[in-house]
Amino acid sequence: MVDPLEVEGDALLRSVGEGLEGVTPLCRRIGVQAGESILARLRGMEEAPVGAALVTPGGGILPPFLIHLVIRSVDEAISTAGVARALRNALRQAAGWEMDHLVLPPIGMGAGNLSAETGARVTMEVLREHADESPFPSRLTLPVPGSYEEDLFLREKARLFPPGDAP
Repeated sequence: MVDPLEVEGDALLRSVGEGLEGVTPLCRRIGVQAGESILARLRGMEEAPVGAALVTPGGGILPPFLIHLVIRSVDEAISTAGVARALRNALRQAAGWEMDHLVLPPIGMGAGNLSAETGARVTMEVLREHADESPFPSRLTLPVPGSYEEDLFLREKARLFPPGDAP
């Protein structure tokens, strides 16, 4: 397994709730490593609706930027629609900043959230849709927690991206 915090790229994507707090242990660890100045900046922002994507400096992490994807709120649990909306907006932000390489850990997956199968399908469908709209990003690193998830993402990639047309 590749640690997302050890991958070079232009931005690391981080799942957050409406109050911009990390929603998984990995996302909380990303926040801690980014540093107190980044966390304070996030605490100073207003709550964001599910589907929003906000760019901040990376702080103490390897990529120079973080893109925070709001995937849940008090009123809206993690769902395929919310994850897809947030990922679309994160990709639009990355394209607007002409970010070429994104580090994209699984979004919205885990106990009580999306299944690994659904998370892989939604992620790859949104990536396919975005690839038709923008040349940015042209490179993705998808660090997954294990071989089962890796197999799911590779199958979805093969289903949606013809050879030579993969992200």
